[in-house]
Amino acid sequence: MSRPERIPGRRMKRIGQWVLIVVGAVAGALLWPARGLVLYNAACVGQATAVRALLWLAIDVNADADPGSNSYALSCAAARGHTEVVKLLLAAGAHPNLSCCGATAIGFAAHAGHLDVVRVLLAAGANPNEGGPLGAAAWRGDREMVRVLLDAGASPAYDPDAGHDAAQAARKAGHEEVARMMEDSRR
Repeated sequence: MSRPERIPGRRMKRIGQWVLIVVGAVAGALLWPARGLVLYNAACVGQATAVRALLWLAIDVNADADPGSNSYALSCAAARGHTEVVKLLLAAGAHPNLSCCGATAIGFAAHAGHLDVVRVLLAAGANPNEGGPLGAAAWRGDREMVRVLLDAGASPAYDPDAGHDAAQAARKAGHEEVARMMEDSRR
């Protein structure tokens, strides 16, 4: 009698982690009153299957992970570049302009350089002037992201929270070409 083929260790470990996350997410959502935290954690690690299961259980997609902390699943998924999870949350009614610590999901995505997430958020109605996405992209010197944000209506004007405008942010970080790009957009 032949032995059954073994699943390689690394693959088995991934399957086990996935099962634990999904089962833990569903059980936690049913039993634990802080359901927003369970959704937040699943979104942060990019577990689309767990997020789907939690949304199916009617978890509030705009719930604060820890009441009063202003930590939202959409912001965390955007910051970490989990495009599929961002799309799921938006389709379930996540508000693209919820503010978390003065930034929005689009600001977090721009700061981390996740252009695909920025495009998804803009398509969903995210405000390119909330949460500092242009200043973050300018500081990083990300010309393509700056162009996408400017085309979406982002204003390179003075930002009172940052204490300067986006062109100044680019200059301070040594990105003269990006600074000129924004100044040309004002004309």
